[in-house]
Amino acid sequence: MFRSALNCIIGMLVVMALVVTIVFIIVRVTPGDPAAVMLGPDANTADIAALRERLGLNAPLPV
Repeated sequence: MFRSALNCIIGMLVVMALVVTIVFIIVRVTPGDPAAVMLGPDANTADIAALRERLGLNAPLPV
């Protein structure tokens, strides 16, 4: 009983790690600026720069 529950938990953790990794890669590979998309077409460059700073999108990937 304990072993089968442990196998299920380990399986769930593996699936969650894979899903997080795939979503991270998809978000980083898609073209366009996420800040500009979030603010819409009426946003000015100062607002986009401020949102990039707040979300940490202007920092390198390892940071």
